[in-house]
Amino acid sequence: MSGWTPYRRSAVHSAPHVAPFFQGITLTTDIQLDVKLTREQVVQRFQDMFGKEPLIEIVAQKDAVPVVKDNAQKHFVRLGGFAVDPATNRVVVVATLDNLLKGAATQALQNINIALGLRELDGIKSE
Repeated sequence: MSGWTPYRRSAVHSAPHVAPFFQGITLTTDIQLDVKLTREQVVQRFQDMFGKEPLIEIVAQKDAVPVVKDNAQKHFVRLGGFAVDPATNRVVVVATLDNLLKGAATQALQNINIALGLRELDGIKSE
């Protein structure tokens, strides 16, 4: 992703999935890389960027794709299903979340906490 900086542009395509979930969203994202990376390097970059974030879980195991039911009643997003096509230099990442918890309401509470000088996760169960 352009060296993973926000200052350069890369082609990113996302596809949300609709299914008879009780609650939750699955999103598949396809990213065109500017540099060649292995699957392990991609996972490491995601871990470096998001590994310390309390509401983001990285599913690093090969062939492990996050599913919505594993996020039920939890305030976090799960990222996984990492795949790299070396021929096209494209990466696929799957994200899942419980949109009734880690949706707009949780994000709003995080933003209110920050705006009021409180700890970001006050009032949010992050376990």
